[in-house]
Amino acid sequence: MEILLKRYSQSGDYADIFRYNYEVISRIQDDDLLNKFVLMISSILKIDYQVILVDLKRYLMISQEYYPHNIQKKCLHYFLLPYFVFRNIVNSFHYARIKHSDIIIDSWYPDSLDTFYGQELIGKLLKKYRCIVLNFMNLKSIDFIDFFRYFPEFIRCFLFSLLIIKKHGIDLRRYTFSLFFDFLRGRFVKSHYKPRMIISGNDNGLSVIKSKASGAGMFLIQNGLRDYSADSSFKYADHYVSMGEKCVINMRQETGCIFKNIYTFGSLRLHNFLSGSGDLESDILYDVLWVSTYNLFDNENIASKSGYCSMDSYYSAIRLINGLALNNPYRVAFQCRYEREVEDLRKLGLFCERIIYINNLQKSVYQSVLESDIILTAVSTVSLEAMALKKKIGLINLSDNRILNHVYRGLGIEYNLNSRITLEEFIESLRNKVLNFKDYIRQDPCYAEDLLGAVARGTIRTER
Repeated sequence: MEILLKRYSQSGDYADIFRYNYEVISRIQDDDLLNKFVLMISSILKIDYQVILVDLKRYLMISQEYYPHNIQKKCLHYFLLPYFVFRNIVNSFHYARIKHSDIIIDSWYPDSLDTFYGQELIGKLLKKYRCIVLNFMNLKSIDFIDFFRYFPEFIRCFLFSLLIIKKHGIDLRRYTFSLFFDFLRGRFVKSHYKPRMIISGNDNGLSVIKSKASGAGMFLIQNGLRDYSADSSFKYADHYVSMGEKCVINMRQETGCIFKNIYTFGSLRLHNFLSGSGDLESDILYDVLWVSTYNLFDNENIASKSGYCSMDSYYSAIRLINGLALNNPYRVAFQCRYEREVEDLRKLGLFCERIIYINNLQKSVYQSVLESDIILTAVSTVSLEAMALKKKIGLINLSDNRILNHVYRGLGIEYNLNSRITLEEFIESLRNKVLNFKDYIRQDPCYAEDLLGAVARGTIRTER
């Protein structure tokens, strides 16, 4: 079997290249050499074959889309051997106090307990279980004995990857490095914390291998709707809490996700807002709300690197919104995602005096959605959450990328390069459109209680 992956070029080619690469990568187990590589790792680490296979597929998709140099043959990758030794010996001295737990709550960014999980859910978990809050992604400590035990196996897999380079030209030495690196840290978690479950909202960054090596069940709470990204494809979870219903779950499974147990509870962030200060009876203050997505000056953004949604097309969408405010009596608001966004808009010549700019620190995006008639965005999880608030949404896709927002394709709510009407006419069509969102989202009013029930059913039954 030939493994030939294509490079991304212009955004118009993105959809075809993505599908081609996905088809190739989805069949790597048919290649004898790659299958032997997966079987060997699975046997050494005592992690299920399917989990290793899913993890390798995810790595290949991420690398080809964002970091192709990671899988290109490089002599520099030989230096990963001494670096592996150095990093692990250093980290073997970073011991933490042994503290056994039922659950590890992954705090993958500083204020995640408040801004993602919410005090209601955290309070219920702490009351019922022995919980430890850790940044699971940044755990560094390892056991020195484990390092010496698995180092010969690391060398074996590292050298085996040379055969794969020779046959397919794909360099998996960096993958082997990362795999064993995470595995050793997972082993440390297993011996020092003995968790039965790891709960995380880091749905596009939690290490499957580290989680499995810890011996814990993997409980993923969907944080964002990323229908384009290889980084959120090929995920494996023992328990997956989906934001969306049938269409969202189908999209996840079509892009290689494997979930043992699926629960549809909706958005945890939205639940926390509605349980707190959310006012469903808000007056309509804005005719149109634009919800921003990207850091305007972030040239390293995956959107522009992969061809998924070029920054030029995003700027063009903002110009359309500016024209909407300048040429119509619409009350247009712009929900800024970043603190410096207004300043950046001025630098780019995209600031419009007729638009009301709202800072996220000034007002929650969900409150702004409640106070708006029509919600427009290029791509944002808020579009799905707005459905739960019974709002009309429209998507502006000027990138010529057919994958962008494809989960919503059946609703006919995208304004793109093929649209033969003005944006004003598009907005009026949205006002008159009757949309059925039942296959997209169901917001569970008892989210925290029902999620706690799912945790209890997931083998965690040890109470204080």
